[in-house]
Amino acid sequence: MEIHKIERQKKRVAMIMDTWFPVHTGEQVYVARLASALSDLHGYEVDIFTRAIDGKLTAEQSAIESLPAIRIKRFGFKSHPWNVLMQIWFVFATFAHLIWAGKNYDVYHAHTATSATAMKLASWFTHVPTVLTVHGNNVFDYAWTLRKVIHRIMFLETKYTQEISVAENFLKAQNVNDPVLVIPYGVDTTAFDKVKEQKDPHQFNVLFVGRLDFVKGIDTLLLATQKVIESNGFIQSQKDFQLHLVGAGPDRKYFEGMARKLGISKYVKFHGLLVGEDLIHLYKSSDLFVLPSRSEALPFSVLEASASGLPILATNVGDLKKLVIENTNGHLIEPDDVAEMAYYLEYFAGNPHLESMGQASHDLVVQEYAWDTTVQKMLRVYESVMQKKATESFEKSEYLIPPLKLPSALWKSRIARKPYKGKNFLKFCFTLNLEHDSPEILPSEDSVFDAFLERMTEFLSQLDMPGTIFIQSNLIEAFANEIVALQEGGHEIGVKLLKSEWLTGPIRKKAIREVRETLTRIGIKNVRMLHAPGEIIDEELEYAHENGFEYLPVSRDPDPQIIWKFLLPFGKSTPMDLSSFLALSDEALLTSINRLRSFQKHYGMEPFIIFECSNEDFTSGENFTGLSKKLALLREEMEIKPMTLSVFCESCRL
Repeated sequence: MEIHKIERQKKRVAMIMDTWFPVHTGEQVYVARLASALSDLHGYEVDIFTRAIDGKLTAEQSAIESLPAIRIKRFGFKSHPWNVLMQIWFVFATFAHLIWAGKNYDVYHAHTATSATAMKLASWFTHVPTVLTVHGNNVFDYAWTLRKVIHRIMFLETKYTQEISVAENFLKAQNVNDPVLVIPYGVDTTAFDKVKEQKDPHQFNVLFVGRLDFVKGIDTLLLATQKVIESNGFIQSQKDFQLHLVGAGPDRKYFEGMARKLGISKYVKFHGLLVGEDLIHLYKSSDLFVLPSRSEALPFSVLEASASGLPILATNVGDLKKLVIENTNGHLIEPDDVAEMAYYLEYFAGNPHLESMGQASHDLVVQEYAWDTTVQKMLRVYESVMQKKATESFEKSEYLIPPLKLPSALWKSRIARKPYKGKNFLKFCFTLNLEHDSPEILPSEDSVFDAFLERMTEFLSQLDMPGTIFIQSNLIEAFANEIVALQEGGHEIGVKLLKSEWLTGPIRKKAIREVRETLTRIGIKNVRMLHAPGEIIDEELEYAHENGFEYLPVSRDPDPQIIWKFLLPFGKSTPMDLSSFLALSDEALLTSINRLRSFQKHYGMEPFIIFECSNEDFTSGENFTGLSKKLALLREEMEIKPMTLSVFCESCRL
C-alpha cells in the first residue's frame, strides 16, 4: 500500500559562525558548549560552518571538535580573524554549501551578522527555519560606522524564524523580529566547584579575562593600576598588588608597551590564552575579577568569575547590572573613570567581606544562569521553530532538489517512468475534510454547513460514489447528529486531526487517544479512518492501530514535476486533490495519474487513488461542476471503482 515510512533520523543543526577556534572568546566558548551538549546529551548532529583562522588549537578545543556528532566545516585560507576578504568568501561559500545540502538541516543557527547574511540567503531557497543569536552588537553606537549599519540591517531589520539575544538591553531597539527572546549565557559550576585553590594572604590578585583590545577598557585598568601602585594607602603597606591579564587580542603589544611606560610592568602579568583547568585555577587563586569594558552584552567571563566565587568590579554597560549587585557581590562604575577604578581596587583590597561577596556571586550564577537551563531553553527554541516550520509546510508542495539527486529526478520524470497502459480498473476513494476555522462557533449553529453537507451528499449520490468524510476532531460532538445521518446514508466517517495536535510525538498520541475516548463517550461507532495533517511514522501508526484507527495518505504523483527558479531545480509534488484536478489540463491530469498507476504496478499493487477535498474548496459552485467534468474524464479513459477507505483497506489485505 502507498504508505510512506519516515526513518527516525537525528535532528541536524547548522551552526554558522565566521570566527572559530583558535579565536577564544565567550561566543566561541558558548557555541562550542552548546554544540557539545546538543550532540552528546540530546542526540543532535551539529555542523559548524566557519572560517580557517590562523593559530593552533588547544587540547580542549581539539577535544570539542573530535566529538563524533560535531563536524567542523572551515572555508577559505587560514587568515586573521578580521580579514575582510575571507569574511566575504565565507558568506558565499557557506551559502553555496547550504544550498547544496538542500533540506538536510532542520535548523540554521547563526551567531554573527556575517553568518546571518549567509544563513538568510540560503533560507530563501531551502526554507529551513532560521535562528539568530545576538552576542554583541553596535546598534547603540553614537557614531555611524559600517559595522553599525550592518548590525542594524542584520539584527534589527531582517526577519528570522526566531531571534535571540544574550542580553536584555538589546530589546530597547526597535526590531522587525517580535518577540526577541532573551536567553543569557549559562555556566556549569561543577568544573569550578571541583577545583580547590589557596589564595595568597600577602598578595592581592586582580584578574581580567577577555579580548585584549580598547573596547575592553584595559587602558583604563592600567592607568588605575598605576594610581594604586603609587598610592600610600592600605594596599601598598599591607599587600603586594598583582594584575593578571588573560587573553589574546589585536592590542596586546600596545598594552604591554603602556605598562612599561607607566612603570608597572612587574605588577602586570600577561598570561596569554588560558583555558580549562589552567584558567579555573587562576580564577580560584584570585581575589577580585575586574571588567572595565566600554561596551558589553552579557560577558561570559563574568559568569565564570562568579562561578569561581569572586567578587566583581565592572563597568555599568550592557546587562552587567544583572550580574553585579551593588554591595552584595561587587560594584559597578562608569567606563573610562580612572579615579573611580583606582578607588575601588583599593577598596576591595581592604574589604574583609570578599569571601561572602564571592559566595553571593556563586549563588547568583547557580540560581539564575545555570548551564542546563540555557540548554533547555535552546532546545525549546529549536523544537518550536521546527514545529512552526512543520505546521507551515503541511500545504507546501515545492522543495529544492539537492544537486546530487537531480540526475535521478530528471531520469524518473522524463525517461524511466512509462505511462500506465493497462486496462485494470482504478479504485477511487473520495475523501472530504469537513473543517471549520473558528471552533468556538459551533458548526451546528451555522446553516452554511448544513447546506453544504446536503449539496455534497447529493453530488456524491448523482455520481454513485460513497465518500469518506473526515470530521475535524474538535467538532465531533457538535456534529454528532450529522455523523449518524451520514453513516445511515452510506458514507463513511473518519476523524481529521488539527495541525496543533500533530506537532510532536507525545501530542500526537494524546490526540489519537482522546479522539477515541470522545467517540466512545458520545456513542459514535464504526469510525476507523484517521487523517493527519502530516505523515505518520511507524510508532504512531502502531499506536493508531491500538486505538482502532487506520491511516492512509492522500495519493501523489510519485515523480515530481521539475521547475527552475533562480537557476535552481525545484520539485513540485502533485497531490490527488481538488486544486490539482482543476488546475491541470485533461492531458496533464491523465499523465500524472498514469504515472501513479505505473508506480503502483511496479510494486505489485492494484491501481488506486485516494482523492482529497475540503468544504473550503467549494466556496464556489463552479468547483462542483469542474470536479464533475474531471471525474467524467477519468471514467471515459478507465474503469472507475468507487469505494470508501475502509472497504479499500479490506480489499488490500492478504
